[in-house]
Amino acid sequence: MTLVLEVMEMISWIRNMLGLNYKEMKIKHFENIHILENTLLKKISNCISDSIEKYGDARILLSGGSTPLNLYSLLSQEKIDWGKVKVGLVDERFVDQKSDFSNESNIKKHLIKNFTSINKSVESYFNNINTHYAYSDFRAFRSKIKNLNVFYDVKELTKYLSSYAEDISYVDTINSIIESNNFEQFDLKLLSFINS
Repeated sequence: MTLVLEVMEMISWIRNMLGLNYKEMKIKHFENIHILENTLLKKISNCISDSIEKYGDARILLSGGSTPLNLYSLLSQEKIDWGKVKVGLVDERFVDQKSDFSNESNIKKHLIKNFTSINKSVESYFNNINTHYAYSDFRAFRSKIKNLNVFYDVKELTKYLSSYAEDISYVDTINSIIESNNFEQFDLKLLSFINS
């Protein structure tokens, strides 16, 4: 019963914010939590995928608490281009972010996509670089390199990654990883990526 009330309160709040008439609201009853979660899973997954297809990315605001955590775990397993999804919280508790009671911490544990391999993670990242509007400057510079048939230092490319990053030191971190692992040795192989 608590779950139904929470869902009703959330729907009521959304309708109020949108100025919708309460008489239009229909209450749907579910036999159990699993049917409710699967119904919501399909709707949320479709909304995210539709938004990515239509706008190039998706943004979703999530509620905290323990009730939706299983739904978030199920959602994390959906075939969604998670690199194009921004997640935010509608509420947070006044606790340390590392606390088991932190909504942010719980959403990270249950929703953040678990890739089956590093290669899958890199594949998703490259897909994002090649399709997301935030990387258009990156792609334009990459195209310029390709057309001139010259190679620049990889750091000339990485500086174009900052437009999407939320961390202001993201490019510095990427460059540090490249340097500390001696990835410059692969610069010539990068030409195949540039020419793709």
